[in-house]
Amino acid sequence: MFTSIFFFIWDALPVQKILEQKGGDYPKVIDYACGSGHFLIEAVEAINAVHPAENNDWAGEHIYGIEKDYRLARVSQVSMFMNGAGKANIIFGDGLDNDKGVKNEAFDILVANPPYSVSAFKSHLKLKNNQLTLLNHITNNGSEIEVLFCERIEQLLNSGGIGAVILPSSILSNDSSSYIAARQLLLNTFYFRAIVHLGSKTFGATGTNTVVLFLEKMPYPDLHPKS
Repeated sequence: MFTSIFFFIWDALPVQKILEQKGGDYPKVIDYACGSGHFLIEAVEAINAVHPAENNDWAGEHIYGIEKDYRLARVSQVSMFMNGAGKANIIFGDGLDNDKGVKNEAFDILVANPPYSVSAFKSHLKLKNNQLTLLNHITNNGSEIEVLFCERIEQLLNSGGIGAVILPSSILSNDSSSYIAARQLLLNTFYFRAIVHLGSKTFGATGTNTVVLFLEKMPYPDLHPKS
């Protein structure tokens, strides 16, 4: 089931168009919560399908994954190596932080299935080099960490960049302050190209209704609209 979702998302992304816009250069891709690397493996396959290469050395400058769990980060690195993209950048760290040389507004494509509903996560959150404005809307006991990952999409993608992110459907409807602020940020900075409902059984026992947001970052996003 998971693999088919990764296929679906990459098939839906305009990889050919992005390559044309970049004059044939490879797009920079990031998954800021890459787990064992499935999205990134499919990234290499999808890009090679429209831009064949003799080897995958290009991944060293264009494929990035961040994973907070050391074991999963290692699995991701090994998976990339076994799929011929061993030079891909798999970073052990927090995807919410500006660290390890990952620059903001540097990526053409962001794909991810970030964590959500993490109880009282603020007490464990240690960001060295990043300030997330939406953090101010979350209580100390709040669990909506997905709100911060929404803001991180805006930070990492360049102008015109494409995002495809799996999130709980509550991101579209919850009326708490943090969710409202997250929706406002997304509406101010992205064109919504598609919203795909995956339902509650897509990820097994979690029972959470999820959606895929397909986003395109506006050329000149209005981060501070007048009220």
